[in-house]
Amino acid sequence: MSRDELMKMLKDQIAVEESTIGSISKTVRRSKNSLVRLLLHGLVLGSMKHVDMLQALMDMVSGKVVSDVETYEVRKEIDGHVKNEVEMLRRIEEVVSKAKDEKVKGFLENILRDERKHHEMLGDLLSIVAKGAQVSDEELWQVLGRWDWLF
Repeated sequence: MSRDELMKMLKDQIAVEESTIGSISKTVRRSKNSLVRLLLHGLVLGSMKHVDMLQALMDMVSGKVVSDVETYEVRKEIDGHVKNEVEMLRRIEEVVSKAKDEKVKGFLENILRDERKHHEMLGDLLSIVAKGAQVSDEELWQVLGRWDWLF
């Protein structure tokens, strides 16, 4: 498959994913049941991730790099996210430690595991962003491989 054919197929897939996001989002907004909203929202988030993954793949295939200005701005924002993650970790750890019901505790522990992973992933992202245009393709693929659970 040629690069142009691949790019067209990726663009077409993005369009399908975005259509799905719009359709399911309408159902999420209309639903009064929190469990239905949670599960459907998970599908929306999955499609949103797919759009981002497909766009990232297109960027990597086409050799796009992050500008120095964007690197500075993104780095500053990620620093803020790291601080937020630290606070979220602290709060959810406290809730988990006080939960008595094992089902509730297990559900909350899933969130705690995700928060720990988020915090660690943000550290990896900071190191990649700090390199900016100097980051190698291999480094990018390694980070994507390390955090494949996100995808």
